[in-house]
This record gives sequence, C-alpha cells and structure tokens, in this order.
Amino acid sequence: MAGRKKGPPVPPHDGERAFAVVVEQLRGDFKVYGEALGGLRQQMTEELGGLRQQMTEELGGLRQQMTEELGGLRQQMTDGFERVDRELGEVKRDLAEVKHDLGEVKHDLGEVKVDLGLVKSAVTTHTRELREIRGALGNKVERGEFEAIVEHAVARIAHR
Repeated sequence: MAGRKKGPPVPPHDGERAFAVVVEQLRGDFKVYGEALGGLRQQMTEELGGLRQQMTEELGGLRQQMTEELGGLRQQMTDGFERVDRELGEVKRDLAEVKHDLGEVKHDLGEVKVDLGLVKSAVTTHTRELREIRGALGNKVERGEFEAIVEHAVARIAHR
C-alpha cells in the first residue's frame, strides 16, 4: 500500500490559540494552588497531630491527678466513717452502762421505799407505845407495870 502524504499541519485559529493559552495558564495556576493546598493539608495534619498528642498528654495528666485526688477523698471518707462507727460504738456502750445503772437505781429506790415503809410503821408503833407509856406515867403506873410495857416494846422491836 502506498502511503498517502499528509499535508502540512493547519495552524489553529487565533481564538483557539488564545483559548488554549488561557487553559494552559489556568492549569498551571490550579497545579500551583493544588500543591499549595497539599502543603497546607500536610502542615495542618502535622499541627493537629501535635495538638492531639499534647491534648492526650494533658488529659492523661488530668486523669491521673483526678484519680489521685479522688483516691485521697475516698480514703478521707473511709477514715471518717470508721471514726464515726467507733464513736457510735462508744456511745452505745455508754448508753448500755447508763441503762444498767438506771436499773440499779430503780432497784435501790424500791428498797428505799420498802425501808421507808418499815420506818414509818416503826415510828407509828413507837409513837403508840410512847403514848401508852405517857398515859401510864400520867396515871401513876407502878414500876413493875412500866418495866413490863418497856420489855414488851423491846421484844416487838427485836422480833422484826
């Protein structure tokens, strides 16, 4: 086959040439903009990575500090509750002693009441016997009668 000859290239029109130049210039500008944007992205990624690392370290420090402070607060609360429990135990023991002592006082008071009743009875009896003696003395009782009244009174007291 015989080859055909191509003719000389046809130069593009002036409008097409100007359009091609503008497009090439825009491509170049966009390429520069894209590279600048890629550099900015890289810079932002590095700075955010550093900021993330710094924040992670600071939050870790804050977490550690809060853990230590909460542990101290927890220990203070535990110590406080233990002290309150100890003091409450002491109060309960003291209250039990007071109740016991109060029971003894009630018992002693009951004995005092009984003794007071006996004293009242004895005073009443002695008063009666003294009246009898006075009455006998007022009536000019013989010595023998007087001794018998006294002996009778002493015998009653001795039997109680």
